[in-house]
Amino acid sequence: MFYDIPEIARILKNKLKDVGLTVNHRKVLHIVAHSMGGLVSRWFIEREGGNQVVQHLVMLGTPNAGSPWSTVQDLATVALGIGLNSFSTVAWPVKVLGSLVSGIEVVDVALDQMKPNSSFLRDLAASPDPRIPYSVIAGNTSIKRAAMEEEGGKASRLNRLIQKLRTQIVEFPFLGQSNDIAVKVDSIKNIPEGRNITPNIQEVACDHLTYFVENSKALTYLSEYLTQNE
Repeated sequence: MFYDIPEIARILKNKLKDVGLTVNHRKVLHIVAHSMGGLVSRWFIEREGGNQVVQHLVMLGTPNAGSPWSTVQDLATVALGIGLNSFSTVAWPVKVLGSLVSGIEVVDVALDQMKPNSSFLRDLAASPDPRIPYSVIAGNTSIKRAAMEEEGGKASRLNRLIQKLRTQIVEFPFLGQSNDIAVKVDSIKNIPEGRNITPNIQEVACDHLTYFVENSKALTYLSEYLTQNE
């Protein structure tokens, strides 16, 4: 059985309640959310009273303005091809590739709520200001690619061909706009303006599946965001 995002947010609310994390729980609660998890967390915080429970939300690769991929299977299939053929600018651990294989076999869920301009995203964008700090980490594959291109002649013809193929495969649904292979950078950074607390936003050289790999710059910013809001 599959739930929509508001339903998952309510499940999250109940799970937190079960462990005593309700209004005035007298603890400090940070939520670190990847991809759709950020939308679930935002709905909980902005629509289910979670701003009285959570002190800080950090989102990595969250499609705040939607994603062009119509199904998880579409993304997983392309992502697996990128990983296996070394098209990614960041090396993917074997564990990540293995999870993609199993995901392709069992996941085929339409992402209607995560499509750009969906009614869900419009409702979320119209939510009241939660008045708690948000931090956003946006993977941008073009940052790493630009660094490689600066090396010029150091790159072999084969490597340049691989990068060209990667660009043609990955950039197709994004129409040339910066992305983390799953979400446009602009979408990740799309937090409604006029918030009482201005979000921390940082772009890093990684893709959608490598935010948490060892030595990732995303982990550096994640650590900074969590400690500065203690």
